[in-house]
Amino acid sequence: MRRGIFNILSAVSLVLAIAIGLLWVRSYWIYDAYSFTLHTPIYTVNSVHGCLSLNGFVQGSHDYKSHWSSRSISTWSRPLNFWADGYKVQPIDVVGFMGFRYRVNRQFPTQPPYFWIVIVPDWFLFLLGCILPARWHHHERIRRRSGLCLTCGYDLRASKDKCPECGAGIPGKSAA
Repeated sequence: MRRGIFNILSAVSLVLAIAIGLLWVRSYWIYDAYSFTLHTPIYTVNSVHGCLSLNGFVQGSHDYKSHWSSRSISTWSRPLNFWADGYKVQPIDVVGFMGFRYRVNRQFPTQPPYFWIVIVPDWFLFLLGCILPARWHHHERIRRRSGLCLTCGYDLRASKDKCPECGAGIPGKSAA
């Protein structure tokens, strides 16, 4: 049972790693912004130039209706210019330790509006998504080399045709 859950989690992690890798490559040509408004705070997730950022903006007493929206801007023909594309905030350069950044801007410390941003490089998310599939591959390779059943882990060195524990066939050995 534990092994089945680990296999499923490894497969999901691999799919997420591939999706993040594709998003990483796409972010150099297309700027994607997805926003969600929940009454007062406005949250956006942006993907641009190899980074994924999560932004939050709270503005005083305005009460916005809840909704989803998305926007994609091609950066292939020209670099992204936040001022020309209608943005009201200045862009935050991706500097800091290996592309990670956290920043909070407040006009007044006790009153909104304030703006916060968390930036995570795509390479980190990609590597994070590859941990479980790499461990799964290493575990399977050890099982094959040490003569264990791939299904249940039973020692097959003395077995001829199939696993005596679970009945699975032995790869590389044919019935005579």
